[in-house]
Amino acid sequence: MNLKSFVLNPKYIKETKINWNQFILLIFLYFFVSTIITMPLSGIVHLLDARHSFSGRSVNEMLIKAVLFAPITEECLFRLLLKPKYNNLIIFLLLMLPLSLYVLSKESYITFTIISTIELIILMTILQNTYLYKLQKCIIKHFRFFFYFSILSFGLVHITNFTFPKINFWVILCTPLLVSPQIFMGSIFGYIRMRFGFTYSVLLHTTINGVITLGFALATFI
Repeated sequence: MNLKSFVLNPKYIKETKINWNQFILLIFLYFFVSTIITMPLSGIVHLLDARHSFSGRSVNEMLIKAVLFAPITEECLFRLLLKPKYNNLIIFLLLMLPLSLYVLSKESYITFTIISTIELIILMTILQNTYLYKLQKCIIKHFRFFFYFSILSFGLVHITNFTFPKINFWVILCTPLLVSPQIFMGSIFGYIRMRFGFTYSVLLHTTINGVITLGFALATFI
C-alpha cells in the first residue's frame, strides 16, 4: 500500500520490513510538495506580519528543539497510540506527566484539565486489561477518524511556529493554510508509523527537521 492509497483510505495494518527506497523517496516528496505549498504562503505570512519562531534563535537552540526534542515528543503525542499497545500506553503516560506539570506552571488550567483527563483515561486503561481491549477495538474500528485527527492536530499545533502582532479573524482563517505543509508532513509520518513502525516515523521526522534546521542555520550566515 502506497502513501496515496493509505491516506485516502487509512486502515489499521501490520508493520512490514522497512523499505529504504520508499523512505528516502518520501523525504524528497515532502520537500518537493512543501516547497510548492510554501511559495504562495510567504505572501500570506507577509500580509499577516507574522514571524517564524526560528527567527533570532541560535543554531544550538534550533538543533535541540527541532531535531532532538520535537521528533520524539511529537511522534509520541500524535502517533504512538495509533497502535495502542500496553508499552505504548506507558510511554505516552510518562511523557504526559511532565507536560502536564509544565502546562500547570504556565497557569493554563484548561489545558491542564484536558491533559489530566487524558492521563486518567490512559492510567485506567493500563490498570484494566478490559479497557485496553476496548480501546484497541475502538481505534481499529474507527481508525480513519483517529488517523485524520492525528494529522490535523499535528498540523494545527504548528501554528505556534509563527508569532503574530495580534490574533484576529484573518489569522484564524489562514491558520489551516499556514500549517498545510505540516498537515502533509503528518500524513507521511502517520503512513510510515503504521507501515514500518514508530522508530522509523521518529527517524523520518528527525531527518526532515534536521534538513529544515540546516536551511535556517545557513540562511543566518548569508
